[in-house]
Amino acid sequence: AGEDGRVQQELESLGIPFTGSGSQACRLAMSKSAAKEQFCECEVPTLPFASIGPDETVEDVAKRVAALGFPLIVKPDSQGSSIGVAVAQSPADLAGSVAEARRYDDRCIVEPLVAGREFTVAVLDDRALPMIEIITPERIFSYEAKYQSSLTEYRFKFKLSPASRAKILHAAVAAAKALGTSGLARVDLMLSHDARLWVLEVNTVPGMSARSLAPQAAARAGLDMAALCDLLVRNCLATSGVS
Repeated sequence: AGEDGRVQQELESLGIPFTGSGSQACRLAMSKSAAKEQFCECEVPTLPFASIGPDETVEDVAKRVAALGFPLIVKPDSQGSSIGVAVAQSPADLAGSVAEARRYDDRCIVEPLVAGREFTVAVLDDRALPMIEIITPERIFSYEAKYQSSLTEYRFKFKLSPASRAKILHAAVAAAKALGTSGLARVDLMLSHDARLWVLEVNTVPGMSARSLAPQAAARAGLDMAALCDLLVRNCLATSGVS
């Protein structure tokens, strides 16, 4: 409820200032299909996809995703931390992958599985913070890779052309703007092996522990945790008109 806009909507109705994005941006970001539709409308690069409803049969799904090609990645429409994400290598895997995603949400999305390099960019209002490359031995950045694996690495230093860096930072800010985020958000992106860039999703409530990626990016930009929290609160109060 703290991520999908319900808490934000309650605070808005009570006139209580809060840091971070408003209820509408949170609702959009939490729904992968709604966010991707907004990305398409705002010309933010995002993978082609199919939004699968709760009543569609596996046969229906197979017909709708045929044009996307295999392998495919299947995700619950409204989940985080890669929970319920499954890979369908071939049509034979599709039923199991959809069933896994539907364990967590009756709606899911299907999109091509892209091989390449994954990056995350924290966005502070309309300012991109230093980007981080995510290195994992797994094919996808799974829940286990995020929270349990000792092999996952997060790098600020990596080889990347200036043009690709600029493209990633620009796309991250554009994605956050497309959803109307404010305060601190985090954008996940994939740079494919053929140098095509895709925005995966926007997280309007990024982790705020010392190990979390957005605070690490802020620290890299000269904002330690205390300074970051102070800035977020001051900007919130200034925007809301509270002295």
